[in-house]
Amino acid sequence: MEFQETVLADCQRLGKELIVESRCEQMTEEKLAWATKINQNFAVAIGLEAYDDEVLRFHVNKGFTTKSWERAVANMQKFNIRIKTYLMFKPPFMSEADALNHSVKWIEAVAQKSDEISVNPMNIQRGTIIDRLHRNNEYRPPWLWSLVEMIKRAHPIIHPDGGHNGDADQISRLIVHPTAGGRVRGAHNCGECDSHIVAAIERYAVSGDLREFDGLDCQCQLNWATEIALEETLPTPLGISKSRRGNVLDNLRSL
Repeated sequence: MEFQETVLADCQRLGKELIVESRCEQMTEEKLAWATKINQNFAVAIGLEAYDDEVLRFHVNKGFTTKSWERAVANMQKFNIRIKTYLMFKPPFMSEADALNHSVKWIEAVAQKSDEISVNPMNIQRGTIIDRLHRNNEYRPPWLWSLVEMIKRAHPIIHPDGGHNGDADQISRLIVHPTAGGRVRGAHNCGECDSHIVAAIERYAVSGDLREFDGLDCQCQLNWATEIALEETLPTPLGISKSRRGNVLDNLRSL
């Protein structure tokens, strides 16, 4: 408590922006009343990951439900605290197509109650379950094209009148930052276009302008679109995504 009080007080005194990462169960009225007496200008970020109780339980093992998040948000709103919501793109045991469709729904579900929405594409950390799935060819990190498509679909939710960040129609701020973007263990494409698309995604987080994606094109976009179409048609709950890098025949021999 002493350290928390020091950080809150120092940031208030110095006029520094403070973002506190927390869990839903910690956002009690008692705790928030104490914190806002010390600092009246901080934000709280909560890793919701998915606005779907089934995904929270079986895909993420989060330990709380969407109702817990709703209660936490209601408490924070009583004290005029800025709210940042983290969502996960393509958690384990989910296909690329499902991840794309679900993420847009989740953004829509939390937008009105979030000052910022940060969508974090899954990346592979060593020694984790997702690392084991990846090594067994049972999971592939997201396509960068999926992130671009998600942003395009979600933009009318964030900007109903087609505006940009800072315009009067802005409901929330959508941030997508692909950790290890362009690498095999992060969101990636074929390797030829990755750097340009990652840069465009990061520019959008600042500008909120869909024109950041104008002119982006690559032959791998057709492979991505075909994969999405197949996953939406065939009964493949875990998806069909295979390696996007290297020689196709060598990849098939490694299976």
